[in-house]
Amino acid sequence: DYSDTIFTKVKDKIRSDDKTCDVCCSCTVIHGIDLSKYGKNLFEELHRIIKMKGKLSIIEIKKVETSFGPPMEIRLSPDELKKIITEFKFRQISYTDLDSFYMMQFEAI
Repeated sequence: DYSDTIFTKVKDKIRSDDKTCDVCCSCTVIHGIDLSKYGKNLFEELHRIIKMKGKLSIIEIKKVETSFGPPMEIRLSPDELKKIITEFKFRQISYTDLDSFYMMQFEAI
C-alpha cells in the first residue's frame, strides 16, 4: 500500500506540509540527479518536510569499480555525500556497509 507515498520531481516543491515526515528514504537515486542544478531545492525541501530529529536515509552504490551500476564519474563516495547533505541542516548519524552499496542516515537539525 503506497497511500502515504509522495512522488515528485526534484525541481518541484514537495506536496507535504512543513515538518510532517518522520523518515525519508532514497535508494540509488541521488547519484543520478544533477546536484549542481537541483540539489539546493531537493535538500531544502527535504529539510522542510522532515520533522526535527527526523531521518533521511540514503543508499548509494560505492564509488569503486563494479561490473554493474552507473558510471564512476556520477557515483558519490560517503565523504562526498556527507559534505553535500550536511550543508542543508542535517547531521550524519550512521553509516552501514552493504557490500557494493552503503547506507547513510542523517538527522534533521
